[in-house]
Parts: sequence; structure tokens; C-alpha cells
Amino acid sequence: MKILSSLLILIFFSFAAFAGTTDNCTVGVAGKMDDENTENFNKLSAKIDEEQIEFICQGIFNLNEEPFDENCPNMTAFEEEMLRLGGYECAAFNKDSRKRAATVSMLWKKYYSSITCPEERDSVMKYPESPLLGRAIYGTVRTFYGFMTSSYGLDLNVLDSNGKTVLDWIDAEMKKPGQPKAFVSTLKEIKQSFINYGAKYAKDL
Repeated sequence: MKILSSLLILIFFSFAAFAGTTDNCTVGVAGKMDDENTENFNKLSAKIDEEQIEFICQGIFNLNEEPFDENCPNMTAFEEEMLRLGGYECAAFNKDSRKRAATVSMLWKKYYSSITCPEERDSVMKYPESPLLGRAIYGTVRTFYGFMTSSYGLDLNVLDSNGKTVLDWIDAEMKKPGQPKAFVSTLKEIKQSFINYGAKYAKDL
């Protein structure tokens, strides 16, 4: 019961708290990749190691987390890890928010289905196995709406490893036996916010 109560409190406040931007971060504006980025993208492999998955899942869970590289103060740890996933040095994108936004958006589309955040448990609660957008729901989801969706134009209708969108995933979570009513109600609110930002079911794509 203690873990369940903590879960509801965490999700409620992460959804309700306003966080349009993150500290020490310059919000990117979606742009176009240059020729060099396009060429690099075409060479990318969809193989991702467990450490990269861990860092990316943590980064999207907490979009307020600062990058590890001190040469990249204008971005989040999530952006840094997405760029690293593509073999890019984050310092090359630190001052160019448009180039950074275009590259992160490109990597998001390419790798989304290849990343499944594993089930995790901390001292307070348990997080289910989920796609990246599912993990965002358990973290700073409101920051994701404003920072990563509006500013970066990230595609909310990317398909996960099961060929489902975030709306399909949320519905499946709400239907799990024993889910408390308050949690289901919160998921419904989050689902509507995703819909407001253009999210659809896989069958409607």
C-alpha cells in the first residue's frame, strides 16, 4: 500500500507540475539536417547496447537532468544520450539548437522501436517495462509535452517494438487487473494530453 500510494503521488505531481523548459537548457527549434547529418543517418545501425538504453530511459524519465559532458551545458542528458546513440559528439551541437533539434528528432524516429525500457524498482516504487513514451509518463511527463514535443516536433505516433503507439500502451496499462481508480484517472488525463498533441492509435495511422 505504501508503494502504491507513492506511485500515485509521484505520477500526479509529475503530470500536474508546470515545467515548460529545463534549468540551464536552451530549447531547440525543429529544423532540417544538413548534408553531413543526413549522410551519417543513412549509415546508422539500429543496434543499441544495454548501457545506452539505461541512460536514454533515465534521460526521458527525468528531462531536468543535466548532461554528463560539461562541454554541453545547453542541453539535457536525454538529448546528449540520443546524440551519442547516433555517434555524435554533443559539443558539436551545444550552441546550434536547430541542428540539435533536427538530429534528435531524426534519431528518435529511427531508434524508438528498438528501445524498450526494462522493468525497474527503486526504494519507493516499481516501473513497468515500457517504450520510451511510457517511461516518460512515469517521470517528468509535462516537461516532455512542452520541451520535447512543441519545441522539437518529436513524432508521438512512432511505433514501439510491438507495433503499438503510446495510446495503445496507455490503454493496456489502464486495463491491467488491480489498477487503482486514481491511477487510471491520471492515465486518462495524460492520454488526453497526448491526443491534444496529435497522438493516434496504431490502427488509425
